[in-house]
Formats: sequence, C-alpha cells, structure tokens
Amino acid sequence: MVKRSALVLTTGLSVVLGTLLTAPSTTQGAATAERRLVGKVTSTDVEQGRLTVETDQGEAVTVGIDSSTRCMRVPPGEKDLANAVPTAIADISLGDRVLARVPASTSGPPAAASLVLVMPRADLEQKRQQELADWKARGTVGKIASIDASAREVTLVAQSLRETKTTIVAVQSETGIRRYAPGSIRFQDARPSSFEELKVGDQLWVLGERQENPEGARIEAEQLVAGAFRNFAATVRGVEAGESTLRVKDLETGKTFSVHIVEESVLRRLPERMAWFLGMALERSKTGEGGPPRNFRRGGSGRGGRPPGGGFGGAGGGSRPDAMGGRRPNMSFQEVLQRAPRFSIDELKPGEPLIVSSTTGEGDTPIKAITVVAGVEPLLAAGPGGLGPLGGSWSMSINVPQ
Repeated sequence: MVKRSALVLTTGLSVVLGTLLTAPSTTQGAATAERRLVGKVTSTDVEQGRLTVETDQGEAVTVGIDSSTRCMRVPPGEKDLANAVPTAIADISLGDRVLARVPASTSGPPAAASLVLVMPRADLEQKRQQELADWKARGTVGKIASIDASAREVTLVAQSLRETKTTIVAVQSETGIRRYAPGSIRFQDARPSSFEELKVGDQLWVLGERQENPEGARIEAEQLVAGAFRNFAATVRGVEAGESTLRVKDLETGKTFSVHIVEESVLRRLPERMAWFLGMALERSKTGEGGPPRNFRRGGSGRGGRPPGGGFGGAGGGSRPDAMGGRRPNMSFQEVLQRAPRFSIDELKPGEPLIVSSTTGEGDTPIKAITVVAGVEPLLAAGPGGLGPLGGSWSMSINVPQ
C-alpha cells in the first residue's frame, strides 16, 4: 500500500504533476500564457471535442481538445508520467478528475488545451477505499497535550470512557502534514501545513504504525492531519430546518449561538439503553463507582437496576465483566455512535440536550457541526462537572479522513 497516498489523492493531479505543469508549453507557435485547471468532468462532447470541467474552486469551464492536445490517462498515486497512457476524449467519463493546461484568454470559443491529464473516477474510488481502510487500520486520533519542538515530537492524549492513552508522535522531515481549513470539516479542504503550525489542544489524526514499548506507545508519523475543534454539551433553543441551522445554548458557558449542519455533518441519536450503559461507564470513569448515573431517571420498562429494553446490544451478550465485577458496554463511544441511528434536525425539540462536536468558529467564521449526538440525558446526568472523556477527540474517529 502506498503510505503517502492520502495526500496524493486529496490534492489530486495538482501536486503529483505540479512540476510537469509548470514547465513551458510544448504547443507549437508563439508562446501563449496558460492557466491550469483541476476539477471533475461534468459533461463531454465528443463531436465538438470539448469537456466541461467543474474546477475545485467551483468554476464551470469548457475545455477544448484537438489533434494538438496531449491527452493522457494517469493512475492515482503516480508522481510522473512514466505509467501514463494516451487516451481519447471518448474514453473520458463523467466524474473523472482532470488537470488541463489551457490558454489564459477566456474570450471567444474555447481554445484547445495543450495538455489534459485524466484520473478515472473508478480508479480514484478504488484508491479512496484502500486509503480509507488504511486510515481505519493504522490511524490514531487524539488531542495534542504538549509539543517538543527540539525533538519534533508531539504528545497525543486519547481519552475514552475506559482509559486514557498517551502516545508520543515522532514527526519526520518527510511526514506529510495538513491542517483543516478554518471553518471546514472537509478533509478535502485541508491545506499543506508544517510542524510549526501544530498547537496544544489541536485534534490530530496520525497515520503510522503504533509501537507499544515499555516506556510507552510511539508512532513514527507518515501523515498528520490537524484541526482546531471543540466538543460541548448544549440544549436546543430553536431549529431552522430550512437553513440547516440549530440555535443552541452551551451548558458550560451559557452562551447561545448558531451551529450549521453541513453535508459532512453526522447526526446520531443514542437509543435509550445505549445511553443508559454509557452513562454508567462515564460515571464510573469519573468516580470509580459502579451503578447507574445518580441523576438519571430511568424510563420505559427498565426495572431492578437494568437498562430499559434489556441488555446492551440484545439478550445474552453485548457486555462483559469489568475489573470491579460490574458490567460495561463492549464497545467504545465511537463504535456506539457508528451503530446509532441517524436523525434529521427537524426532529429536535426546544430544550432537548445534545452533545456537539464542531469547528471553533474563530473570528467571523460560522460554527459548523462535525457530529451532533441526541438522546444524551444519561450521559449529561452522569457528568455534571463537564464532558470528561467525551470532551476528547471521539468525533473525529467517525469522520475518518478521506
């Protein structure tokens, strides 16, 4: 597996073949100023020799192709044209990624591009799935607790309902580093960054082999993706479904503000019995005591200290004895969220409690939701002093960079 391919796929042809495209044009005739377009194909016209490309900046551009155009198909992950093969406009499909070098002038009919490089959509999707599996298998997420600039090491802390893990992340000169754009939760928008831009408190995705040593866990980072995000408990003050916006009151600060739900936002509602068990685990993680949350009023059919609806995950399983002789969920909070049902914001009612993970909304940048979790009354009742382990980086664990 190509270990650095996540960066290659995300930035696409513009990085992989950037050196080639800054070279002088090979088009015959007088030298002509050119510009580079990177985007996806939205239509093709074989008879007219034209492509319509939606650039990564959202511009729709018609690209001409004639006998002078060098048109090549490039496999994802390639860094040069050694494995590129000639292709024709008829072989280009909707959704393919292309990089075209076209005349800078926009007046008159579209002039022919001197070069068009194509990454087929099917190849990109296969590559994306491979990379997604790699991030899930070898990715580690946590919050930066400290930075050792001289050693180029980061101390990463990942807090769960069961334990706190500390990992030393070694950042090499060849480590690919990216940072989420301000106000964005899209990995595709992450921009190239540097070790010097990492900050204490950042949430950090690390791709690399985790080594468990006697002195502690360590990762030699191949890729880093950093971002400034926050988790907080809130209550619903209002819902503007048409605007995909929630008005919420932060339970810690008492401030009321808007949170925007975007296409990448994940909205999950915890089933009552899941929330009950998680409340128990959260209280135990804070106090070391067993039993249900002290402030949780059980509903439904739960009786005799049992959660509503029976055992976690169904009868006869789903939980296991812990070191204190009690029972606890067999899944982490991230795994629970992945299995919890989705909901839409128009289902929320004023006063309903939520746990929200979002961008920080620095300056005039609007706050955008990464994850919104409803059905959290038992969790908030178990942790009135704050979110505790739920204030960590769990939200990024269900938004794997891709």
